[in-house]
Amino acid sequence: MTTPARRRGRRPESTAAQEAEALTPSRSTVANTRIRNVPGAIIGHYNLPNSTDDTEALTAAAQVVHGPNVAQTSKAQWKKMPWQQESWELRKEIGEFRFAGDRVARGVSRVVFFGAKVENPMNAPTPVEDGPALDLAQGMFGSRARTQQVTKRAAQHLSFAGESLFVISEDEHGNHTLEPRSTNEVTGSGTNWKLNDGIENRNLRDDELVVRCWIPDPEYSALPDCPARAVLSNARTLRELSKHTSAQVESRLAGAGMLLVPQEIEALAGQGASGFDDEDDIDPFVRDLMVSMVTPVKDRDSASALVPFVAKLPAELIDKIKHITFTTPLDPQAKDLRSEEIRRIALGMDAPPEVLLGMGSGGANHWSAWQISEDEVTLSISPVAATICHALTVGWYQPALEQLGVPDWDKYQIWFDTSPLALRPDRSKDAQSLFDKDELSAEALLRESGFDDDDVPDDTERTRRLMIRLLDANPNFAYALLPAIVPNIDRSVIDALTGVTAAPANNPGDENPTPSRGAGTADRTDTAIPDPPDSTITPDDGATP
Repeated sequence: MTTPARRRGRRPESTAAQEAEALTPSRSTVANTRIRNVPGAIIGHYNLPNSTDDTEALTAAAQVVHGPNVAQTSKAQWKKMPWQQESWELRKEIGEFRFAGDRVARGVSRVVFFGAKVENPMNAPTPVEDGPALDLAQGMFGSRARTQQVTKRAAQHLSFAGESLFVISEDEHGNHTLEPRSTNEVTGSGTNWKLNDGIENRNLRDDELVVRCWIPDPEYSALPDCPARAVLSNARTLRELSKHTSAQVESRLAGAGMLLVPQEIEALAGQGASGFDDEDDIDPFVRDLMVSMVTPVKDRDSASALVPFVAKLPAELIDKIKHITFTTPLDPQAKDLRSEEIRRIALGMDAPPEVLLGMGSGGANHWSAWQISEDEVTLSISPVAATICHALTVGWYQPALEQLGVPDWDKYQIWFDTSPLALRPDRSKDAQSLFDKDELSAEALLRESGFDDDDVPDDTERTRRLMIRLLDANPNFAYALLPAIVPNIDRSVIDALTGVTAAPANNPGDENPTPSRGAGTADRTDTAIPDPPDSTITPDDGATP
């Protein structure tokens, strides 16, 4: 990968000058660092490594718009785009649109961010292990839970609006903290900058740093761009289709329509009390019909739920009864139209369409929908993570290291590791097959099955399992093995399990006495019962077969 091009600051002239600058009280610790920023947009071009020999190109932009030693100007630092507000509104209303953007943000939240140094531009950055570079990075990313939350929010801004404003300040412990803010939250120019999080409205302090992070538009690099911008029309159409379907459903709930009946219809008496306060103003037939319809709704056990309402009328009036409804029939094409718009949203947002449509070959469902493939990590998550790293590098990390007098400060950068997102292939079945063929070690079988040495049985358990298998293969070993498997077992229990009764007293002339066998054991072979196990075998106390 190549490091971003930027303007170099003054380098110390000698080693002594470096040491003297590092010992200056205002620069001696990371906590006391007042970051000297470089105003102006900085464009970085990165080559992101992936699983193949090729690389994925990335262009990111960053600009310090507020902070110590930043030239104050009344000129607008960024331009709010109308499509950004529409994107936020559609995210609140369209679940599929929100899911596609948040999917990338959730992936970025699992990425590990760290301080690194570029020793060779052709190789990946090497994580720093000591010095101010490590202290700065650990102070910013030391809390894993906090880092996940802030990077997720930064990625959401980049996914739906194409830009985010990083407000960097120092906490009570002397560590620098990152707060990604949307362009609606931070406003101002010159020395008057305000932050409105929706509840609290406050002025930004002079020592707080604001770094604008954005994905440059291919046509105008100062303007933001993002995948959501291209699918806003699809999300808008999907919203209108949802409203259309919702209106059709609501029309069915607005009323039951009108029932036209001839005046001559007379209800049979004795079909239930009306329950109406003013019965004189209600037609008897209408009253009884309403009671028969309302009663089963209130009481499911009522006979009215099963028994039809009975009325008598002349035969020529039967076909005069009409029911008029005002409901709108459901559009049979609405489902297909919604699916097509969802598919286009998924393609435009760099998400697999089957994840949103639930048509994966593996049967994508609610629980597997968040699984992230290797292609998504390379094509969607890594570019967003690298954009965040670029803004933090040129806007905060390198200027801070330069002020601390770190040699080659421009070779340091914030970088990331996507290994936590890697899906571990399930090779347990192949490992078991090779193990059964004596072509794989037990250690490898454990590893591929997700276990380790702590899960291996000890010698006592192995011995006990072996005795159980021997007993299962030949029950005649019961007298020898059961006392070791089940300590203190009564001999009568063994007799009952094996069908062997107590042996009769031996006559003096008998040389080979044999135990008698109980009923049902006549077909057994006369296998000699071995002696009890040697006392060196120590059974597991309290174990059961």
